[in-house]
Amino acid sequence: MAKAETIQGRGKNARRVRITDQHVDAIRNIIKRWPRPITWNEIIAESARDLGLTWTRQALERHETIKEAYAAKRNARPEPCPIDPAVALLTQKVERQVQEIGRLERLVESYKDLFIRYQYNAHARGIAPAELEMPLPPIDRRRSES
Repeated sequence: MAKAETIQGRGKNARRVRITDQHVDAIRNIIKRWPRPITWNEIIAESARDLGLTWTRQALERHETIKEAYAAKRNARPEPCPIDPAVALLTQKVERQVQEIGRLERLVESYKDLFIRYQYNAHARGIAPAELEMPLPPIDRRRSES
């Protein structure tokens, strides 16, 4: 892992901080959300502002994830800005909905996996489907525990 410098300065007594996986993810997100092609100096400045730490270009570039995100952003064509603010709002809304749909699809997939596991365990223990489909017993809400 690469070493880094703190904002406190670059003198002899500057404390070096290693770039963790959380830092790498945060820096990659900074690069991805940047509205235009980004420079290394902008990455360093923005990471210092967001994370409170600053690293050299060489330290950041040693991480393949950051390097790939930088190359993708640098080579990307700038997106034309919509003229109408309503279009921008609707575009953002659609992007949020697409992300939410993806999250829900992953949730449904995890529930399917859980169901298959339950089904297998029930079959392995000899529990009949009729037993699994029995309704829950009624709850007597009139009684109190005191």
